[in-house]
Amino acid sequence: MVQNGRLTAPPYVSFKTFLGFLDWPNEDNLELPSQLDRSFWGKRFSGASGPQLMSALRFLNLVDAQNRPQQELENMVKDTTISRETRKSILRRQLQKYYAEALQ
Repeated sequence: MVQNGRLTAPPYVSFKTFLGFLDWPNEDNLELPSQLDRSFWGKRFSGASGPQLMSALRFLNLVDAQNRPQQELENMVKDTTISRETRKSILRRQLQKYYAEALQ
């Protein structure tokens, strides 16, 4: 897949880890910082899972090139203001967009 003028391969992160990341801020009453980096996620996602998670967030355009959360990510994390169905809808849209070739 070509993304931002570069050939990219879909990243691998377990879906359980991905969902855990979306749930974690609400579980621990945290706000997403203006930039996601190891100082934020390293406490919870160490080893290979943190970098894999960040790679997946970038691939799905849920963070920008400077690792700043995008609105779609903020909407999925703010589970107290949206339903699980809305989260599924956002995630489905991102997966269909960025995994279109694999889903055909």
